[in-house]
Amino acid sequence: MNIYINLELDPYNDTYRFDNHRWAAYMESLGKAMACDPESELSLTFTDNATLQHLNAEYREIDRPTDVLAFPQDLINHLLGDVVISIEKAAEQAKDKGHSLEYELALLATHGFLHLMGYDHAEPEEEAEMFGLQQELLDAHYAECFSSVVQVEPAPEGA
Repeated sequence: MNIYINLELDPYNDTYRFDNHRWAAYMESLGKAMACDPESELSLTFTDNATLQHLNAEYREIDRPTDVLAFPQDLINHLLGDVVISIEKAAEQAKDKGHSLEYELALLATHGFLHLMGYDHAEPEEEAEMFGLQQELLDAHYAECFSSVVQVEPAPEGA
């Protein structure tokens, strides 16, 4: 799979240290699990609440920030689409749920990926199927890609 990771924020901010290779590996593992064509493409963008609010208003006519949006494209041409995540919203939700920001981001990335694959949760049956698969994918792939994350500290001044 061709996976493009976009950071529309400082990659060395105080909230989370991004490792693009691990995120690409995680998304690729989801693609393999869902039998995506190896030529498939998707982008995963981490940004802020303001961007998600703008996109939510423009595409869903809901004028407030959300945690994740997915923009499916053309599966026939191997373009899965784009997943856009608010790291600010993810940080709030991680704190509320009592787990790490990284886990929340993986949950949201998985959720968005499943939307790209055609899953939805508008009806109770759809929700049960999608959320069940979401948890299965997280359980199977999160630890393998993120269990040994190395935090990169900024270089000391004068180094």
